[in-house]
Amino acid sequence: MLNQHENLVVPKSDHLKVGDCVVDIARRDVQAPGAEAPRRITVKALQVLLVLVAHRGQVVSREALLEWVWSGTLPGDDVLTQAVTQLRKAFGDERDAPRYLETIAKGGYRLLADVAWLPTRRAGEVPMTGFDPQAQAAAADAPAAMDEAGGVAPAAIVPAAPSRRAGMKAMALAAAACLALLAVFAGFAWRGARSPSAPARPALPNAAGAQVPAMAFSVVASQTGLETMPSLSPDGSQLAYAMSPAPKGDEALSGESPGKAIYVQTTAAVAPRRLTEPPSGMRDSAPHWSPDGRQILFLRASERGSCDLLVVAASGGTPWQAGPCLLQSTGVYDWLPDGSGIIAGGMQDERATEVRLHILSLKTGEWRPLAYKANPGDVDIDPHVSPDGKWIVFRRNISNSDFWRVPLAGGTPERLTHLQGNVWGWDFMPDGKSIVFSYLRNGAGLYRFDFASRQVTALGIDSGQHPDIAARAPVMAFEISDQQTGLFRRASPLDPKSAPARRLFESSGSDLMPSVSPDGTRIAFYSDRTRELRLWFGNADGSGSPALVEDYVPIQRQPVRWMEDGNTVLSIGYAPTDAGASAVPALFAIDLRSGRVRKQALPAGLVPVSLSLLPRQRVLLVADMGDGRLSLRLLDAGATPWRELARRDGVGEARYDPASDAVWYVRTDVPGLWRTDAALATQANVDREQPWVYWMRMWMLAQGKPYSVQPGAGCAMALRPMPGSTPAYCMERELRYANGEPVLTRDAGWLYFSASVRPENIDIGTVRLD
Repeated sequence: MLNQHENLVVPKSDHLKVGDCVVDIARRDVQAPGAEAPRRITVKALQVLLVLVAHRGQVVSREALLEWVWSGTLPGDDVLTQAVTQLRKAFGDERDAPRYLETIAKGGYRLLADVAWLPTRRAGEVPMTGFDPQAQAAAADAPAAMDEAGGVAPAAIVPAAPSRRAGMKAMALAAAACLALLAVFAGFAWRGARSPSAPARPALPNAAGAQVPAMAFSVVASQTGLETMPSLSPDGSQLAYAMSPAPKGDEALSGESPGKAIYVQTTAAVAPRRLTEPPSGMRDSAPHWSPDGRQILFLRASERGSCDLLVVAASGGTPWQAGPCLLQSTGVYDWLPDGSGIIAGGMQDERATEVRLHILSLKTGEWRPLAYKANPGDVDIDPHVSPDGKWIVFRRNISNSDFWRVPLAGGTPERLTHLQGNVWGWDFMPDGKSIVFSYLRNGAGLYRFDFASRQVTALGIDSGQHPDIAARAPVMAFEISDQQTGLFRRASPLDPKSAPARRLFESSGSDLMPSVSPDGTRIAFYSDRTRELRLWFGNADGSGSPALVEDYVPIQRQPVRWMEDGNTVLSIGYAPTDAGASAVPALFAIDLRSGRVRKQALPAGLVPVSLSLLPRQRVLLVADMGDGRLSLRLLDAGATPWRELARRDGVGEARYDPASDAVWYVRTDVPGLWRTDAALATQANVDREQPWVYWMRMWMLAQGKPYSVQPGAGCAMALRPMPGSTPAYCMERELRYANGEPVLTRDAGWLYFSASVRPENIDIGTVRLD
């Protein structure tokens, strides 16, 4: 075993000179002479470099590097090879004539270049990169050349790095510290300590330039199983949440939603008391304290789909019914400041055609729509009322979300952010001057939006979801999810007698969203096995080792799409090497033979959200039309820039099916599945109930027919023909399906999907915000 003290590198500054290159430790950037922009490296590549720095001039074996950098995991040799390859590219080094890294056959690696720690720059000498709204607008509107390399490159989002003094103190305390030191500098948070497990994220569009300290937090609810949707009492002393104990037997197979009953405890790590006793076949979830702290609102839903809002005394007792749940609601309901009613986003009944904000009167038990201006196709959800009672802030649209606000009395909404991404819960700070939200880009982290400056900053907690803040105290609670997913393949998914699924390319990270090549021989997928979310590809049967695509950060919204040549994929994401550009998503073509990443020339103003490929160089692109509204465009990819052939507004997800030569799509405003021809000229409704707007990607196409993907009784993952009167096929009884689109080969012989590799665990953490 390596002697940890001998391998300890205590950085003397934030910048290390290696040969003629300068390494920025905190940003993980390598600036090489003559390079137009720094090249960002992964956390693991930086860790490998620092171990080699500690042994400069000496040979370090592959076994030693794997043991040191990937301690506690079971990595393959490919992860080290990828890290060294990335370092060579960053340094501009050559394997056959090395000036920096020398490969010793059957031995390991040796660092040849001289190293020196550079003096720390004084504050103010180097301006931090912020966000320029005009630059973002120009970048979004300017078409890119067809073979333009790189493109939209995300600098680090307002990194949650500790102060210089705090950072050096943490370094001194880390006895086995190469990983811990890097974690301190890189700014990753896990249960109050710094951890290299969270992936780096591109900048948020509104990111401010100033750094903020990391936040230490406590885990207060950590039962075996799922504790979800935390809610703090107004004074911050008590915590309510929904809890489902670790599932057993058929419960584990059914994929039943977490939250069987409501529990209450203090904000210390103590045993909770059960507050509600739902009848058999019912589940309680989503608790929310009343403004006076005496009552708790929660949802009670049945397995058959009924749902009601109930209120119970915080001390316990018999709940009383406040009213029905809204249709198409995300489950987020909030009290009005005076406690007279409830506000939520959804549809009042089946006759409604749009998801809008509504207020429930506790006096009458009836919902009424809020009078405000909205565009057709907008989906308005997750509202909260400001502490001063003047404003409603809400989330508009699902996976392309942004925050808007409107006066409590109604009126014209005002857009607050330009996130254009997934938001997993949010809440007001007690003073009402800012909000805290969970944002999913390459992992779910917590951020703060300030109303006065319109800036977004990271809080330093990279693992939080569904935050809730006490109304009269600076205390926040949030979910901490510990889920690992893997890639699986099984034969004949529509045959119940086919062999069980087999896991591909096992690692200690999470693998998700597989996509198989047209000939069925190769597979591309996303993985954070290097501790950063990246695009990988390998053999479809799982043989050999997968390869990493350098210089590209995908958005984990949908799988990549393969072109007919079987060597090129199209994907929406970012190029991380150009640190000065804004983080607007772009469409890239990636040649898997050369690794070349090229930004595609879309029509001006289109921000890509999802895509599907048609024959004859045609592309279906779901794009942001502005103000978060989505539109389906049929584009001619043979033109430069791409030329629009047809469009259909209000579409959130669309897929082309070669077997039926049809386009199947989901609208953003109402549930259901529609079908049109390949020219987008016709329209026919296929299913009026599934999929729901909130789960618009939970379906697949097989042999020209659509199937919803959902759990069922005694089945963790079931395929149900749409419309849903036909019995479902149980595709997987044991593996809990992870969100994402299952992929079937063209001959319907193999199915690929991502699923949990171990029982999911969700805990609840708390932190003081002062």
